[in-house]
Amino acid sequence: MSTREFRGPFKAEREQLMQIVMTWLGLLRKFGQKAGPYLMLEMLLPGGTLLALLLFLYQRRRPGPVLALAPIRVTIPCGNRGPHGPG
Repeated sequence: MSTREFRGPFKAEREQLMQIVMTWLGLLRKFGQKAGPYLMLEMLLPGGTLLALLLFLYQRRRPGPVLALAPIRVTIPCGNRGPHGPG
């Protein structure tokens, strides 16, 4: 048996393992880019959790009105006018 016979399968396994590691490092990098500023705020500032949450919500707000409420009309009856009241 030569050493070349043993190197072949190990090389494929190493390449597969390296591909898995590179995939995880890529995911970790993306997470760090998105969450990094929020984590730094949370760790460095007093009340940082609240500030990080507010910044997160502010940056992901949707354009346009936040709440589209219809105007509320309040009517107060004056006296007992109607089919069953005096009048």
